[in-house]
Amino acid sequence: MKKAITILTVILVILLGFTFRQSQAFASLTNWFAPDMKFEVEIYDFDRLDSGDLAGYYFHYTNTGRSKLKIQDISTACGCTVVDWNSRPLSPGESDSLYITYDTNLLGYFTKEIVVNSNSSTSPDRIYIKGMVDRPKELK
Repeated sequence: MKKAITILTVILVILLGFTFRQSQAFASLTNWFAPDMKFEVEIYDFDRLDSGDLAGYYFHYTNTGRSKLKIQDISTACGCTVVDWNSRPLSPGESDSLYITYDTNLLGYFTKEIVVNSNSSTSPDRIYIKGMVDRPKELK
């Protein structure tokens, strides 16, 4: 009887170990197939801008993963930063861009975070704009 319990215990331990390894292998396999979002530039510095100037920048990115990349949502800290993007999924190796604009009627230094939520293994991804808005030269 003791020998049967020992054998059953060994079998149970082997099965549990196999199941655990399978879940680790499945997670690794899932990550291997996941899309990845890679930005060419993560921080863009507008440097000095005059109030009323157009302040826009294209953040280019590529899907460096192995499955389709889909942006689900993009958020900014305030209404002074607006994001325009294409909602179509990107196949592996494809590139696209997000167009970020900043309201230059707000004077002073700024740093704004843009949070990109997607099905990427790196999500949420963060990109930033920064700069200094001054009065137009004719008003100084």
